[in-house]
Amino acid sequence: MGMRCQHFAETKEPAVVEMTLPMSLLTFWRVFMADDRSEVAWNAFHREIGYSDNKISQWKVSSERCCCSRQLSFIVPLTHPLGTEERFSA
Repeated sequence: MGMRCQHFAETKEPAVVEMTLPMSLLTFWRVFMADDRSEVAWNAFHREIGYSDNKISQWKVSSERCCCSRQLSFIVPLTHPLGTEERFSA
């Protein structure tokens, strides 16, 4: 590992996410990203915001050995109707 990911898309502007967390980066990694405990943290977070049926896979190294990935899946409840108001009138 250590080489540039073969799946990396070159762009003029890299994607950047900024947020303030009540923990250090190392703690965030250990709680939300590391395999050994992250499922507990993600399940608690999703449960708190109303998501259900949470599933998370272990990290897998790509066949090119340039990056790792994992799958997260969950059900998000909809809080608004899908369609016009007239469609749902009884």
